Amino acid sequence: MPSEKRPNKAREIAEKKKIALDYYRGLPVYKYAAQAAGTSIETLTRWRNEDPEFDRQLEEAGSSFYGRQARRLKPEFMVERLDKEVWSPPKQEVGVTVDAVGEILKGFGIDATREAPPTTTTTS
Repeated sequence: MPSEKRPNKAREIAEKKKIALDYYRGLPVYKYAAQAAGTSIETLTRWRNEDPEFDRQLEEAGSSFYGRQARRLKPEFMVERLDKEVWSPPKQEVGVTVDAVGEILKGFGIDATREAPPTTTTTS
């Protein structure tokens, strides 16, 4: 009986890989390709690591998509839009060093400095 399940499982995985690959050819967004195949991003990544042919096919599908889309895009958007992780400027962390609410209230003439409320202790 267990030997019957293994071929079915392999067939199911092969079908999910095909669905993911077909989706990826139309829109190479890893998250959505995994969802279309009914699996997780982690599983899709594992399949890529375990199956070099599947990995190659996904890479080729992404490259093909980018090539087709490049002809349709305006030159100034081509590279940045097609592969944001590589070509977009890095995101910068912006820290806030002021009490924003306090500054806004101060603008309305309200003193926002607050003291801790007095603690009350009840004894029975």
